[in-house]
Amino acid sequence: MKRFTTILAVRNIPFLFEIFIMEVLFGSTSLPVEIVAVVAILVSFFVYILTSSFRRILKKYGVIDTDVHKQNKPKVPESGGIVLAIGFTIFLAFMFLLTHEVKLLYILVTSLLFGFFGFLDDLIKFGKYEKLIFSILISALVLLFSNVYGIKLLLGIPFLIAFTNIFNIFAGLNGLEIGNSTIISFFFMICLFTLGNDMLAFTNFGIFLILLAFLLHNKYPAKIFPGNAGTLLVGSFFASLTLQYDLYFILIPLVSLHIIDCILKGWSAGYFSSSEKKPTKVLKNGILQPRDDFLSFIRLLLRIKPMKEPETVKLIWLLQIIVGVLTAITIGVLL
Repeated sequence: MKRFTTILAVRNIPFLFEIFIMEVLFGSTSLPVEIVAVVAILVSFFVYILTSSFRRILKKYGVIDTDVHKQNKPKVPESGGIVLAIGFTIFLAFMFLLTHEVKLLYILVTSLLFGFFGFLDDLIKFGKYEKLIFSILISALVLLFSNVYGIKLLLGIPFLIAFTNIFNIFAGLNGLEIGNSTIISFFFMICLFTLGNDMLAFTNFGIFLILLAFLLHNKYPAKIFPGNAGTLLVGSFFASLTLQYDLYFILIPLVSLHIIDCILKGWSAGYFSSSEKKPTKVLKNGILQPRDDFLSFIRLLLRIKPMKEPETVKLIWLLQIIVGVLTAITIGVLL
Protein backbone atom coordinates (compact mmCIF):
# COMPACT_ATOMS: atom_id res chain seq x y z
CA MET A 1 0.00 0.00 0.00
CA LYS A 2 2.84 2.36 0.87
CA ARG A 3 4.55 1.59 -2.47
CA PHE A 4 1.30 2.30 -4.33
CA THR A 5 0.90 5.64 -2.56
CA THR A 6 4.48 6.57 -3.42
CA ILE A 7 3.92 5.77 -7.11
CA LEU A 8 0.80 7.93 -7.19
CA ALA A 9 2.69 10.82 -5.58
CA VAL A 10 5.52 10.60 -8.11
CA ARG A 11 3.15 10.41 -11.05
CA ASN A 12 1.32 13.49 -9.78
CA ILE A 13 4.46 15.65 -9.74
CA PRO A 14 3.92 17.01 -13.30
CA PHE A 15 0.28 17.72 -12.47
CA LEU A 16 1.18 19.55 -9.24
CA PHE A 17 3.85 21.50 -11.09
CA GLU A 18 1.32 22.65 -13.70
CA ILE A 19 -1.08 23.75 -10.94
CA PHE A 20 1.74 25.68 -9.25
CA ILE A 21 2.66 27.46 -12.49
CA MET A 22 -0.95 28.38 -13.16
CA GLU A 23 -1.36 29.75 -9.64
CA VAL A 24 1.76 31.87 -10.02
CA LEU A 25 0.89 33.21 -13.47
CA PHE A 26 -2.86 33.54 -13.14
CA GLY A 27 -3.43 33.72 -9.41
CA SER A 28 -5.46 36.93 -9.67
CA THR A 29 -7.87 35.70 -12.36
CA SER A 30 -11.57 35.18 -11.73
CA LEU A 31 -11.44 31.91 -13.68
CA PRO A 32 -11.10 28.67 -11.70
CA VAL A 33 -7.40 28.04 -12.17
CA GLU A 34 -7.33 24.48 -10.85
CA ILE A 35 -10.31 23.34 -12.93
CA VAL A 36 -8.96 24.78 -16.19
CA ALA A 37 -5.51 23.35 -15.54
CA VAL A 38 -6.90 19.90 -14.74
CA VAL A 39 -9.16 19.86 -17.82
CA ALA A 40 -6.31 21.03 -20.09
CA ILE A 41 -4.01 18.30 -18.75
CA LEU A 42 -6.69 15.61 -19.02
CA VAL A 43 -7.58 16.59 -22.60
CA SER A 44 -3.92 16.60 -23.63
CA PHE A 45 -3.42 13.19 -22.01
CA PHE A 46 -6.51 11.92 -23.87
CA VAL A 47 -5.07 13.27 -27.16
CA TYR A 48 -1.78 11.49 -26.46
CA ILE A 49 -3.52 8.15 -25.82
CA LEU A 50 -5.98 8.56 -28.70
CA THR A 51 -3.17 9.34 -31.15
CA SER A 52 -1.56 5.97 -30.37
CA SER A 53 -4.77 4.15 -31.24
CA PHE A 54 -5.74 6.37 -34.14
CA ARG A 55 -2.48 5.95 -36.03
CA ARG A 56 -3.09 2.19 -36.13
CA ILE A 57 -6.59 2.78 -37.53
CA LEU A 58 -5.25 5.11 -40.21
CA LYS A 59 -2.60 2.60 -41.21
CA LYS A 60 -5.17 -0.21 -41.33
CA TYR A 61 -7.36 1.73 -43.78
CA GLY A 62 -4.47 2.92 -45.91
CA VAL A 63 -4.50 6.59 -44.91
CA ILE A 64 -0.72 6.84 -45.12
CA ASP A 65 1.98 8.90 -46.76
CA THR A 66 5.65 8.36 -47.56
CA ASP A 67 8.25 9.89 -45.28
CA VAL A 68 10.39 11.18 -48.14
CA HIS A 69 13.23 12.43 -45.93
CA LYS A 70 14.26 8.93 -44.83
CA GLN A 71 16.53 6.58 -46.76
CA ASN A 72 14.09 3.66 -46.51
CA LYS A 73 11.03 5.85 -47.34
CA PRO A 74 8.73 4.42 -44.62
CA LYS A 75 4.94 4.67 -44.83
CA VAL A 76 3.53 6.81 -42.01
CA PRO A 77 -0.14 7.30 -41.03
CA GLU A 78 -1.45 10.68 -42.21
CA SER A 79 -4.33 12.98 -41.23
CA GLY A 80 -3.53 12.78 -37.52
CA GLY A 81 -5.05 16.24 -37.37
CA ILE A 82 -8.37 14.49 -36.75
CA VAL A 83 -7.16 13.73 -33.22
CA LEU A 84 -6.17 17.36 -32.78
CA ALA A 85 -9.66 18.36 -33.93
CA ILE A 86 -11.17 16.18 -31.21
CA GLY A 87 -8.90 17.72 -28.58
CA PHE A 88 -9.60 21.27 -29.79
CA THR A 89 -13.35 20.60 -29.74
CA ILE A 90 -13.38 19.25 -26.19
CA PHE A 91 -11.24 22.02 -24.73
CA LEU A 92 -12.73 24.99 -26.61
CA ALA A 93 -16.25 23.73 -25.83
CA PHE A 94 -15.27 23.53 -22.17
CA MET A 95 -13.88 27.07 -22.24
CA PHE A 96 -17.10 28.29 -23.86
CA LEU A 97 -19.24 26.63 -21.19
CA LEU A 98 -17.01 28.15 -18.52
CA THR A 99 -16.87 31.70 -19.92
CA HIS A 100 -19.92 31.93 -22.25
CA GLU A 101 -17.62 33.63 -24.76
CA VAL A 102 -19.38 33.11 -28.10
CA LYS A 103 -16.29 34.04 -30.11
CA LEU A 104 -14.67 30.82 -28.92
CA LEU A 105 -17.39 28.92 -30.78
CA TYR A 106 -16.70 30.94 -33.93
CA ILE A 107 -13.02 30.06 -33.64
CA LEU A 108 -13.84 26.38 -33.08
CA VAL A 109 -16.21 26.23 -36.07
CA THR A 110 -13.62 27.93 -38.29
CA SER A 111 -10.91 25.50 -37.19
CA LEU A 112 -13.11 22.44 -37.70
CA LEU A 113 -14.26 23.51 -41.17
CA PHE A 114 -10.71 24.11 -42.36
CA GLY A 115 -9.57 20.91 -40.64
CA PHE A 116 -12.32 18.90 -42.37
CA PHE A 117 -11.41 20.47 -45.70
CA GLY A 118 -7.78 19.53 -45.03
CA PHE A 119 -8.82 15.95 -44.30
CA LEU A 120 -10.69 15.75 -47.61
CA ASP A 121 -7.61 17.17 -49.33
CA ASP A 122 -5.48 14.44 -47.73
CA LEU A 123 -7.80 11.86 -49.27
CA ILE A 124 -8.82 13.42 -52.58
CA LYS A 125 -5.95 15.84 -53.35
CA PHE A 126 -7.77 18.94 -54.58
CA GLY A 127 -6.30 21.16 -57.29
CA LYS A 128 -4.85 24.55 -56.40
CA TYR A 129 -7.85 26.51 -57.66
CA GLU A 130 -10.29 24.18 -55.93
CA LYS A 131 -8.42 24.79 -52.69
CA LEU A 132 -8.63 28.55 -53.21
CA ILE A 133 -12.37 28.48 -53.95
CA PHE A 134 -13.18 26.28 -50.96
CA SER A 135 -10.99 28.45 -48.71
CA ILE A 136 -12.85 31.59 -49.82
CA LEU A 137 -16.22 29.94 -49.23
CA ILE A 138 -15.27 28.69 -45.76
CA SER A 139 -13.77 32.05 -44.77
CA ALA A 140 -16.77 34.06 -46.01
CA LEU A 141 -19.21 31.67 -44.35
CA VAL A 142 -17.64 31.71 -40.90
CA LEU A 143 -17.02 35.46 -40.90
CA LEU A 144 -20.59 36.27 -41.90
CA PHE A 145 -21.83 33.77 -39.33
CA SER A 146 -19.77 35.56 -36.67
CA ASN A 147 -21.28 38.94 -37.67
CA VAL A 148 -18.21 40.31 -39.43
CA TYR A 149 -19.25 42.72 -42.18
CA GLY A 150 -17.97 45.60 -44.30
CA ILE A 151 -14.30 46.33 -44.70
CA LYS A 152 -13.34 43.86 -41.96
CA LEU A 153 -15.05 41.09 -43.96
CA LEU A 154 -13.30 42.07 -47.21
CA LEU A 155 -9.92 42.15 -45.49
CA GLY A 156 -10.70 39.28 -43.17
CA ILE A 157 -11.25 36.70 -45.92
CA PRO A 158 -7.76 37.02 -47.48
CA PHE A 159 -6.22 37.32 -44.01
CA LEU A 160 -7.87 34.11 -42.83
CA ILE A 161 -6.90 32.24 -45.99
CA ALA A 162 -3.32 33.50 -46.02
CA PHE A 163 -2.50 32.95 -42.35
CA THR A 164 -4.22 29.57 -42.30
CA ASN A 165 -2.15 28.38 -45.24
CA ILE A 166 1.24 29.66 -44.11
CA PHE A 167 1.07 27.01 -41.39
CA ASN A 168 0.27 24.46 -44.07
CA ILE A 169 3.16 25.26 -46.41
CA PHE A 170 5.86 25.66 -43.73
CA ALA A 171 6.05 21.89 -43.24
CA GLY A 172 7.57 18.69 -44.52
CA LEU A 173 9.99 17.57 -41.79
CA ASN A 174 9.19 15.42 -38.78
CA GLY A 175 7.81 17.60 -35.99
CA LEU A 176 8.37 20.87 -37.83
CA GLU A 177 4.86 22.27 -38.23
CA ILE A 178 3.44 20.91 -34.97
CA GLY A 179 6.58 21.83 -33.02
CA ASN A 180 6.54 25.40 -34.30
CA SER A 181 2.81 25.66 -33.60
CA THR A 182 3.38 24.39 -30.06
CA ILE A 183 5.98 27.09 -29.48
CA ILE A 184 3.72 29.75 -31.01
CA SER A 185 0.81 28.75 -28.78
CA PHE A 186 3.06 29.00 -25.71
CA PHE A 187 4.26 32.51 -26.52
CA PHE A 188 0.74 33.53 -27.56
CA MET A 189 -0.24 32.57 -24.02
CA ILE A 190 2.63 34.56 -22.52
CA CYS A 191 1.74 37.65 -24.57
CA LEU A 192 -1.93 37.42 -23.59
CA PHE A 193 -0.98 37.03 -19.94
CA THR A 194 1.16 40.16 -20.26
CA LEU A 195 -1.85 42.01 -21.67
CA GLY A 196 -4.05 40.78 -18.83
CA ASN A 197 -6.38 38.69 -21.03
CA ASP A 198 -6.65 35.66 -18.76
CA MET A 199 -9.44 33.94 -20.69
CA LEU A 200 -7.54 33.80 -23.97
CA ALA A 201 -4.30 33.00 -22.15
CA PHE A 202 -5.99 29.95 -20.60
CA THR A 203 -7.35 28.99 -24.01
CA ASN A 204 -3.86 29.00 -25.51
CA PHE A 205 -2.55 27.08 -22.49
CA GLY A 206 -4.91 24.22 -23.35
CA ILE A 207 -4.04 24.35 -27.06
CA PHE A 208 -0.35 24.34 -26.14
CA LEU A 209 -0.72 21.12 -24.13
CA ILE A 210 -2.82 19.44 -26.84
CA LEU A 211 -0.24 20.25 -29.52
CA LEU A 212 2.57 19.12 -27.22
CA ALA A 213 0.83 15.77 -26.66
CA PHE A 214 0.54 15.22 -30.42
CA LEU A 215 4.13 16.36 -30.97
CA LEU A 216 5.38 13.45 -28.86
CA HIS A 217 4.12 11.16 -31.66
CA ASN A 218 5.05 13.49 -34.51
CA LYS A 219 8.65 14.31 -33.56
CA TYR A 220 11.54 12.55 -35.28
CA PRO A 221 11.16 9.76 -36.22
CA ALA A 222 7.49 10.56 -36.81
CA LYS A 223 4.95 7.84 -36.05
CA ILE A 224 2.09 9.94 -37.46
CA PHE A 225 1.71 13.02 -39.68
CA PRO A 226 -0.81 15.80 -38.98
CA GLY A 227 -1.60 16.05 -42.69
CA ASN A 228 -3.47 19.00 -44.13
CA ALA A 229 -6.20 18.10 -41.65
CA GLY A 230 -3.83 19.16 -38.86
CA THR A 231 -1.95 22.07 -40.39
CA LEU A 232 -5.10 23.79 -41.67
CA LEU A 233 -6.85 23.18 -38.35
CA VAL A 234 -4.02 24.75 -36.37
CA GLY A 235 -3.42 27.58 -38.82
CA SER A 236 -7.09 28.54 -38.92
CA PHE A 237 -7.26 28.47 -35.12
CA PHE A 238 -4.53 31.10 -34.80
CA ALA A 239 -5.82 33.12 -37.76
CA SER A 240 -9.40 33.10 -36.48
CA LEU A 241 -8.31 33.88 -32.91
CA THR A 242 -6.35 36.83 -34.23
CA LEU A 243 -9.16 38.10 -36.43
CA GLN A 244 -11.89 37.75 -33.80
CA TYR A 245 -9.92 39.58 -31.11
CA ASP A 246 -7.75 41.91 -33.24
CA LEU A 247 -4.50 40.30 -32.08
CA TYR A 248 -2.56 41.00 -35.27
CA PHE A 249 0.27 42.61 -33.31
CA ILE A 250 0.89 39.22 -31.63
CA LEU A 251 0.37 36.75 -34.46
CA ILE A 252 2.26 38.53 -37.24
CA PRO A 253 5.61 38.78 -35.40
CA LEU A 254 5.19 35.26 -33.98
CA VAL A 255 4.87 33.78 -37.49
CA SER A 256 7.81 35.73 -38.93
CA LEU A 257 9.54 32.53 -40.00
CA HIS A 258 6.38 31.36 -41.77
CA ILE A 259 6.07 34.69 -43.57
CA ILE A 260 9.72 34.57 -44.68
CA ASP A 261 9.19 31.01 -45.95
CA CYS A 262 6.08 32.09 -47.88
CA ILE A 263 7.88 35.05 -49.44
CA LEU A 264 10.85 32.91 -50.50
CA LYS A 265 8.62 30.29 -52.09
CA GLY A 266 6.44 32.88 -53.81
CA TRP A 267 9.42 34.79 -55.13
CA SER A 268 11.29 31.73 -56.40
CA ALA A 269 8.48 29.45 -57.55
CA GLY A 270 5.24 31.42 -57.64
CA TYR A 271 2.48 31.32 -55.06
CA PHE A 272 0.41 28.82 -57.04
CA SER A 273 3.28 26.62 -58.14
CA SER A 274 3.31 22.92 -57.33
CA SER A 275 7.10 22.65 -57.33
CA GLU A 276 7.11 22.41 -53.53
CA LYS A 277 5.92 18.82 -54.03
CA LYS A 278 9.46 17.85 -55.01
CA PRO A 279 11.16 16.76 -51.76
CA THR A 280 14.62 17.71 -50.61
CA LYS A 281 17.14 14.99 -51.46
CA VAL A 282 18.49 12.78 -48.69
CA LEU A 283 22.12 11.68 -48.98
CA LYS A 284 23.33 8.30 -47.70
CA ASN A 285 24.70 9.88 -44.52
CA GLY A 286 21.29 11.40 -43.78
CA ILE A 287 22.28 14.95 -44.76
CA LEU A 288 19.51 16.88 -46.51
CA GLN A 289 20.54 18.30 -49.88
CA PRO A 290 18.25 21.10 -51.11
CA ARG A 291 17.12 21.13 -54.73
CA ASP A 292 17.65 24.14 -56.99
CA ASP A 293 14.09 24.33 -58.36
CA PHE A 294 12.83 26.78 -55.72
CA LEU A 295 13.84 28.39 -52.44
CA SER A 296 12.30 28.06 -48.99
CA PHE A 297 13.35 28.94 -45.46
CA ILE A 298 14.40 25.34 -44.81
CA ARG A 299 16.41 25.15 -48.02
CA LEU A 300 18.03 28.49 -47.25
CA LEU A 301 19.25 27.11 -43.90
CA LEU A 302 20.50 23.93 -45.60
CA ARG A 303 22.46 25.94 -48.17
CA ILE A 304 24.16 27.79 -45.33
CA LYS A 305 24.80 24.65 -43.27
CA PRO A 306 24.06 21.10 -44.48
CA MET A 307 22.23 19.20 -41.72
CA LYS A 308 20.27 16.04 -41.02
CA GLU A 309 16.51 16.20 -40.59
CA PRO A 310 16.34 16.29 -36.76
CA GLU A 311 19.12 18.89 -36.59
CA THR A 312 17.30 21.09 -39.09
CA VAL A 313 14.03 20.90 -37.15
CA LYS A 314 15.71 21.64 -33.83
CA LEU A 315 17.41 24.70 -35.33
CA ILE A 316 14.07 26.01 -36.62
CA TRP A 317 12.48 25.35 -33.22
CA LEU A 318 15.29 27.35 -31.63
CA LEU A 319 14.75 30.23 -34.07
CA GLN A 320 11.00 30.10 -33.34
CA ILE A 321 11.69 30.29 -29.60
CA ILE A 322 13.92 33.33 -30.18
CA VAL A 323 11.14 34.96 -32.22
CA GLY A 324 8.70 34.18 -29.42
CA VAL A 325 10.92 35.64 -26.72
CA LEU A 326 11.53 38.83 -28.72
CA THR A 327 7.79 39.17 -29.41
CA ALA A 328 6.88 38.71 -25.75
CA ILE A 329 9.54 41.19 -24.60
CA THR A 330 8.48 43.78 -27.18
CA ILE A 331 4.81 43.51 -26.21
CA GLY A 332 5.72 43.69 -22.53
CA VAL A 333 7.78 46.85 -23.03
CA LEU A 334 5.53 48.68 -25.51
CA LEU A 335 2.10 47.68 -24.22
